[in-house]
Amino acid sequence: MFKNCVLVMIRNLIYATINILGLAIGLACCIDIGFFIHREMRFDFMHTELDKIYRVLRETGDTDNRRFTASCPPPLGPAIQETLPGISKVVRLMNPDNPSPVISYADKKFYEKNFYFADTNFLNVFSFQLLAGDRETVLSEPFSVVITESISKKYFGNHNSIGKILKFKNHLDLKITGTIQDMPATSSLQCEFIASFSTIQRWLGKAHLDNWDISMYSTYVLLEEGAAIQPVYEGKFLGIPAKQGERIHFQPMPRIHLYSQKDYRIGSTGNINEVYSYSLIAILVLFVACINFTNLATAQSLQRAKEVGLRKVVGAQKWQLITQHLGEAVFLAFLALVFAISLLENFSLTQNIFAIDAILNLRNWKVISLLCILGLLIGIMAGLYPAFVISSYTPDQILKGKFSGKSKSNFRNFLVITQFTVSATLLVGTFVTSDQISFLRNQNPGYDAEQIIVVPLRSDAVRKNPEPVKSILQKHPNIIQASAVGLLPAGPMGSSMFRVNQSAELQMDILWIDYDFIKTLGVNLVAGRDFSRAFTGDQNESFILNETAIRHAGYKDAQTAIGQPFQKVSDGKTIDRGSIIGVVEDFNFKSFKQHISPLVIRIKSWPTYLLIRCAPSELSHTVESVKAIIQSFDMENPFEYSFLDQKFDAFYHREEKRKRLFSSFSILAIFVSAIGMFGLSFYTANIRKREIGIRKVLGASEMNLLMMVSKETLSLILIANIIAWPIAYFVMQSWLQNFAYRIDLGFSPFILTICTTIALGIMAISYYALKLIRENPVVILRDK
Repeated sequence: MFKNCVLVMIRNLIYATINILGLAIGLACCIDIGFFIHREMRFDFMHTELDKIYRVLRETGDTDNRRFTASCPPPLGPAIQETLPGISKVVRLMNPDNPSPVISYADKKFYEKNFYFADTNFLNVFSFQLLAGDRETVLSEPFSVVITESISKKYFGNHNSIGKILKFKNHLDLKITGTIQDMPATSSLQCEFIASFSTIQRWLGKAHLDNWDISMYSTYVLLEEGAAIQPVYEGKFLGIPAKQGERIHFQPMPRIHLYSQKDYRIGSTGNINEVYSYSLIAILVLFVACINFTNLATAQSLQRAKEVGLRKVVGAQKWQLITQHLGEAVFLAFLALVFAISLLENFSLTQNIFAIDAILNLRNWKVISLLCILGLLIGIMAGLYPAFVISSYTPDQILKGKFSGKSKSNFRNFLVITQFTVSATLLVGTFVTSDQISFLRNQNPGYDAEQIIVVPLRSDAVRKNPEPVKSILQKHPNIIQASAVGLLPAGPMGSSMFRVNQSAELQMDILWIDYDFIKTLGVNLVAGRDFSRAFTGDQNESFILNETAIRHAGYKDAQTAIGQPFQKVSDGKTIDRGSIIGVVEDFNFKSFKQHISPLVIRIKSWPTYLLIRCAPSELSHTVESVKAIIQSFDMENPFEYSFLDQKFDAFYHREEKRKRLFSSFSILAIFVSAIGMFGLSFYTANIRKREIGIRKVLGASEMNLLMMVSKETLSLILIANIIAWPIAYFVMQSWLQNFAYRIDLGFSPFILTICTTIALGIMAISYYALKLIRENPVVILRDK
């Protein structure tokens, strides 16, 4: 059997090569996505009590502006444990990453974004492997810290790190009491430093931990054995100070990674919709490859008809012929599988082409077994119909030349239409995704984010009084303006409750700035005035709102709001009281995937970032000058900078990833369809060889003959596009609904798709068609 399969493959090398190449591409896609899905679905499975761990989420805001956040006030954890039955343990984590803290040991200083403070029982809830130290006591004392194995090597090499002292933010000494194994890539928690929670009280004070208005803690609960918990509780029931409509949700930990498009979450997350869409696309590409396989094998069956007839004459049974041809199909499928594995291992398709994270483990016996079963199933499924077709011919029909491939031709046409329908649908998705991302990137955010350098402020002296730094910076000829802010416009945004007059409380985002922010970013003031040092009350008693906030507050226009009283409230009590002094044009401080939220702008002391607007010329020299100026004020911390527009670009990373994936799979699907069409054109040209020879003798031109050969194929591609258009329209229109600002789905993606598929179809069939058309008709007719 094996020898026969090899001989048949060699005799039909063109068909075999096309089949193996097409199927290998489809299998590579499917295997790669399979590993990706397995990784995504197995997040956090390292925890032994995973089914009993829940994360706390808060639902806040008014009816028209509901929002979910994974960030909680520090007293919420203890309140939950005291109020709800069945709670075994509560763990709070706090990441002081605004900006990343500097950690130092001797002459080594690094900014560490994965630094967390955690409750004492952190390692009793989460099953991370402790390499050194006592699990019960490593986090029990103030100023103690547990580090990962890689951090230990980073700071101490191969020396023992236990008992060593790390300096946090240049002034807190933390003693290393334990070392844990690096957290797996499939953990939703990615901590490299875990400092004791009691350190926070010594550092920030007990009042900080009792403050319900601070929301910067992630909270997890571990249930007792056999206990259950409701998914949602009203905030008042848990003893939370009365906040309008606040509710507490408990999210099972296995759902965190794929169902967590929440604000202020820990770490990056996946998306269950991406898992579904990637799975579907991979299956479609494999389906296209299998269609190729079936189509070419069916076409080839007509060329092998005489072989089948002779085998039947000498006594071959139908089941023997079916077994033989299924064996050939399975043999080719396994060759394609080997080629697919080679592609995955040698060309890093996951990262380089598909832009997705997958852990390829192609040497595990379970994986190998599954791949062998996959190869066997695909070989049988793709080869079953051609095997029945080729075994159904009767010897007298074959040997007399009276058999017809018309019904088989109809089936092949159906498969070609199906192939190109899938390819065209993916291609429309590629064009629409590309257009939407370009649309988002070209939107006017309401200010100019170009040439703005962002510098984190880590020196307490500079944060207390940033004006001297700003003054020197603004004397530089290439620096236009500088401003100090509490939070970045492109970063996580805090929110608070506000009251207009004596009306209901409204939740609004809050942006803390200095006197020069509006000038630095070029935000347009539509009514009232900017903050000014000439008005002493602006520090504590003045508010600037955006246009959306004015509408939510019920004012008919911006001018009407100027001078109106405005209050910041908490627990129904007024914290700050003042008036609205200005209204700015709506500017987008988040992604354009979201509607612009109501925004309150206030003056803040102790800022955390400098925004420096520079002239576009000699930008690298300007950065060096900024570095020198900053370091003259802060010699303890390494200089760090970024650009504001890059932070906005990060908003669209997921969409860029989707665009790249769509593009990759569309190209592969079109390529597989095209090489299949190339193989079919070889068959078609041979079948119509005599007809072409006669027509050429009768005076038909090359163009007429090419149109004759191409007409059927182009008709099939046109039909495929007509079928694909409504499918693609529905799918992409649904996807666009995820964006607050989106393109109108016009005709251009569909026109581009039909032009692309027809052009590729013509290219695929032209080689053999032109080769045959240009052949001497005398030779053709003599052979036939």
